Parts: sequence; C-alpha cells; structure tokens
Amino acid sequence: MTRRLDARSTGAAEGADKSEAFRLSGPPRETITLNLEVDTTDQLEQADPLAVSSGVYPALSVLEMLLYPKSAKVTTDTALAVLGNMEIIHLDDI
Repeated sequence: MTRRLDARSTGAAEGADKSEAFRLSGPPRETITLNLEVDTTDQLEQADPLAVSSGVYPALSVLEMLLYPKSAKVTTDTALAVLGNMEIIHLDDI
C-alpha cells in the first residue's frame, strides 16, 4: 500500500507572477494505491467446498463491498439530501 499527496499549487507558469509560485489552490490531491494478491491454494488443498466451487470470487466480493456503500445508506442519504438535511460534496469540486 502506498499513499501519495500532491500539492495543488498555482505554479509558476510562464508569464505568471513569480510571487504566486508557492500559492496553493486547494487541499492536496491524495492517491492511495493498493496491490493485493489473492490465493486459494491452501483452501484447495483442504478441499474447501467454497474454494473449489468459487475460487477467489468470495474474497474479491468482500473487498468490493468495502469500496461501495450499502444500498440502504445511499437511499437514506438521497432522501436526506432532497429534504435539505444533507450536503453532498463531489470530490471533483474539492
């Protein structure tokens, strides 16, 4: 796993004011990279029925569920937003 932060600066573009070179235009852009190796060799050696029938699919499904919110949460948040009780911030706007 690696984490990288990149400053969002206005930069010293050609023709730009040199005093603006170190001015930040917003919070840093964060990038997280995860490399993962999933292997069912041990489970296959023990003839685990789930590993035999599905391979690495269950492990990948669990990881995918960590990335996405549950449908009930999305529905609740949408209702709250419609009522004006919740502010949704798009990452592109940050």
